[in-house]
Amino acid sequence: MNNYETKKTHIRPPVLSRSTSRSVLLRKRGVVYERLNSSNVTEALQMAVEVYPTTQAVSRVLGCGPADYLPSLRAYFLKCASESLSAVARKDGVVVGVALGVDLLDPSPVGVFPETDGMRILAEMRSELSNWYAASLPRAKGLMFYAKLGVVRPDTQRLGVGVTLAKLIVDLARESGFVMGVARATGNASGALFRSVLGFSDIASIEYETWERSDGTRPLEGLLNPKEASHYALLARSLVPGVWLGRLPASGVVGEDEAVPIPSRL
Repeated sequence: MNNYETKKTHIRPPVLSRSTSRSVLLRKRGVVYERLNSSNVTEALQMAVEVYPTTQAVSRVLGCGPADYLPSLRAYFLKCASESLSAVARKDGVVVGVALGVDLLDPSPVGVFPETDGMRILAEMRSELSNWYAASLPRAKGLMFYAKLGVVRPDTQRLGVGVTLAKLIVDLARESGFVMGVARATGNASGALFRSVLGFSDIASIEYETWERSDGTRPLEGLLNPKEASHYALLARSLVPGVWLGRLPASGVVGEDEAVPIPSRL
């Protein structure tokens, strides 16, 4: 078992606009899965702020730490705790994982602004893919679900917490009426999870080694192990048989249960 040691970051409890009660979604292998809400959001945020930067290869090489992520994660956790598309995992009463889901067309919550160069590099890369993809989508909310974030404590990964959380938020999105799921993967392992386990297809990607900023520099050239993180990938899948919205997969083929692209349907 890996030792879980990290510097604590003090986080004040968010003030939610409305109350949501704890709701257990699943019990599996000694882990309890529940909706993210007012009763667990502070503990989930604390865990995510401490763990997420250490598990992301791109964040590590850019020097993005807990303090850099805290403003944006806090804003998103506050938003997601007031909705019903995110889930938390507990082991022995302690939060060990969380997955956030949002409407892809929702504006970023107040407080999300990259303040360091490393965070600005990540934002610039993300925007490049997002803007290209968004141009192909209908502008109606409630259709496109975005698996925003997944974080699992390293010492509990053997329990399948990440996979279960990802499946749960996709199911929550489907039950809420979303017709498409969208995800971004910054590392090879997360990309493989979305493809092989969750049925997502690659839409487009950015190669870290050769990607250039608007000023012509290549900030990630020679910094990453390509076996760990080679591309920043945008992936999607249909959540409703017979419906596909937006750009086709890079392969030009959608899954058998997804039929043909019909962006005018909704």
